[in-house]
Amino acid sequence: MPVAALNQVNVARCEWLVPGMLKEKALALLKSLPQKMRRGCVPLPEFAQNFSREAVREIAMSDTPLTQALARYIRDKTTVAVPLESFKLETLPPHLIMNFKVVDEHGRQIDLGRNLAQLRAEHGPRAAQGFSKAADAKLEDADGRVLFAERLNWDFGDLEEIVEVGGLIGYPALADHGKHVNVELFDEPEQALQAHRAGLARLFRLQLADQIKYLEKAVNARALSLLFAPFGGEKELTEQLVGAGIARACLADPLPRKQSEFAARKEESRGRLSLITQEIAALAGRILEEHGAAQKSSPARKRSRRRRKTSRRSCSACCRKISSPPFPTRSSRTTRAT
Repeated sequence: MPVAALNQVNVARCEWLVPGMLKEKALALLKSLPQKMRRGCVPLPEFAQNFSREAVREIAMSDTPLTQALARYIRDKTTVAVPLESFKLETLPPHLIMNFKVVDEHGRQIDLGRNLAQLRAEHGPRAAQGFSKAADAKLEDADGRVLFAERLNWDFGDLEEIVEVGGLIGYPALADHGKHVNVELFDEPEQALQAHRAGLARLFRLQLADQIKYLEKAVNARALSLLFAPFGGEKELTEQLVGAGIARACLADPLPRKQSEFAARKEESRGRLSLITQEIAALAGRILEEHGAAQKSSPARKRSRRRRKTSRRSCSACCRKISSPPFPTRSSRTTRAT
């Protein structure tokens, strides 16, 4: 596979290998189960053959992992629930695990292996760079993977779920850049979803700026700053409280991907954001108070206080002994010295 496509490989689909090898892999997975779980599947070769015939439609549903589909099939046929961790994948022979050959843009081999996670860890940054180059070549108006830059409002139309870029699949999403948001392409759906959530939070902050400014004072973080001191300062507490309020009021699933959906969510959130944020602040205050009380009553704290009291008593006794008469005279000191 091209290195630019490394982050886009569907891991679940690769578990299925090719149809001609499905029966053999299903049989190996069945044999890896504890005996009490596979007892109802005998004869195992016939059970694996029936599964491979009926699982053709599962292959089309490529987001379903093979082990999950097989566990569900066992439950349907035998009523035995098989936890996914019961399959001993480490017992599978190497030829039943997909082998990945990673090549550069010139077709030269970069790496070869059966551990996709390890390949991604080693070559993920290069894969992202390759994806950016493909986006540059395909999208003449884009700056790298940026489709729309420095936006303060949702004025760029609706976001597609996927976009084809130079033979690769890109996932458009909002991206938070502090004072503005960008619309960028990502090569992994999970990364795109995470960025989109943060980008939406920033865009709601920008669009509800006056209300956010009021909330930053209304949460009264200064009153809680002493209790929050072990975890951070007043500014950090305010940021966390307002951020939690935006998440609860504005970022419920499904997240907006259309201009009309964003506008509707903004209007819905305008009326409840203040109430939700202040409720979170009140709850945070009670939690911080209970945390402070628990810290004061903890056994370690009590032992520390006892040690300090004992130390103070010892010091006081020594001071009294030193400062109390009769003081030693010159003659007594001379006598002791001789």
